[in-house]
Amino acid sequence: MNFKPYPAIRATAAEILESYHIFSIETGDGEKPAKFALLPTGERANNVFIIGTLTAVKSDDRFVTGTLFDKTGKIKIRTSAEYQPAAYDQLSRIAKTLPAHVAVCGRIAVFEPQEKKENSPDRFVSIQAEGLAMVERSYRDDWDQEVHRETIRRYESWNIEHLTDDQKRSIEVYGPGIRENVMQRVRSAYEQAPMAE
Repeated sequence: MNFKPYPAIRATAAEILESYHIFSIETGDGEKPAKFALLPTGERANNVFIIGTLTAVKSDDRFVTGTLFDKTGKIKIRTSAEYQPAAYDQLSRIAKTLPAHVAVCGRIAVFEPQEKKENSPDRFVSIQAEGLAMVERSYRDDWDQEVHRETIRRYESWNIEHLTDDQKRSIEVYGPGIRENVMQRVRSAYEQAPMAE
């Protein structure tokens, strides 16, 4: 059985929060189907990589949940003692030194409650962390430039006459305006004042 690793896609909180379309692809050889989230900028992500500032953590004997901020917004980071024991332990340790600059790699998770409360969102998007590490502020600052460039690359790779299958699916699922909306938020965040410590 050959396991095929998929590189983690660098993405901002703003784009991850809009990436609610999850789909699976058969890999053959009796392996489990690979799951992907579709990014509004038109690429699929088996895993995402993000660096931000962790400001709050809640925990019990089963789950640890943190709130991570980058320049574009905030997103929840979740770990399970049963399914992500290493990440669970890492996030539990980091919780003792908040706030902290943290690098996170994990899968985009989408929860859609069956009973929706008034004024609550239709779905909740978070990152199911598989690995975390504290980083220096300088590393986070380098990341800001890197994720900005990478998001622009995905945005500018579109050729309306020769769209990829994932770009076409992005338009079908999210509508034609979400790509522009995400890019506007990213540019507004990363082309202005630096993020505070």
